[in-house]
Amino acid sequence: MATPQVSVSVSRGKGAVGRVVYVSLSYALALGMLVYAVSKIIAIQFQVFASSYAKPLGAIGGFFAIAAFFGRFRWFEMLLGFVEFVPSVLLLFRRTRAIGAVLLFGPILFVTIIDYAYLSATYEGVRLVITAMLVADLALLTLDSRIRNWFLDLLNLGRGVTRRYLWLELVAAVLLVSAVIVPFWRTVHHFQTDYGDLIGRPQINGRGTWDINSFVVDGSAVDLMARKEPAKVYFDFDGSCHISGLPSTPIDCRFDPNGRLRTIKITRFPVGSSTLSFQGTYQLAGSALTIQGTAESHRISVSLSRSGW
Repeated sequence: MATPQVSVSVSRGKGAVGRVVYVSLSYALALGMLVYAVSKIIAIQFQVFASSYAKPLGAIGGFFAIAAFFGRFRWFEMLLGFVEFVPSVLLLFRRTRAIGAVLLFGPILFVTIIDYAYLSATYEGVRLVITAMLVADLALLTLDSRIRNWFLDLLNLGRGVTRRYLWLELVAAVLLVSAVIVPFWRTVHHFQTDYGDLIGRPQINGRGTWDINSFVVDGSAVDLMARKEPAKVYFDFDGSCHISGLPSTPIDCRFDPNGRLRTIKITRFPVGSSTLSFQGTYQLAGSALTIQGTAESHRISVSLSRSGW
């Protein structure tokens, strides 16, 4: 006697239009969340300006308050990244999209609540992006009937799948994941090569803060005891720098390093009563940094040391 076969009907919408919408939402949400996930795994999302740690806690903006908390421990930031990465990859495969949509709902909802609670109107674009992702995930949960019957689907994962389509999905998934990871990795690698000596890898917990030990202009040392506050330089990952404690400071400047050649350019560099453009080289030995160069016709030599990092 033949064993009766049980068939499970799976619908992702009504007709071809519903299937196209379902697949499009799956890939769009997967690629969008992969950006969020990879940025956490390679430690670029939760970076904080070194100068933020010199401010009172109440003066720190919402984004940096979030970043200081979630990015304080490297293992925790990576864990958050993989919680988003794994479901995003599952969305790329036809047979695991339902599971991916379910697993992503919690993280997306959590991020949405955090963004609306902490971010100001300045970050309205960020709020809209995460809201769109939440809506897309809710749409996937609504369109896929497997969410209601996922136990049965798990029992039938191996049925009706041709090797040809499985390999196509695998190749597509590898290409799409690579399209997100490779550009991110290259960008971060070049950024850390150029900026890492000065701001740390990544910039967090006060990294990028330097004590000024000596400041010499044309052979004459600047009196670092002329002011009550310690002489410091703050290098931030957006290319801005802040100098405090010198007679002509505080001053806001910009810096442009080349980590491969160990060269640096600083605009609005304090020389006497003027702020000039400085061109020079730097050498890093342990926690000590020496910068030498010229600002117009003036010879400059600055000795720095890491401040608590």
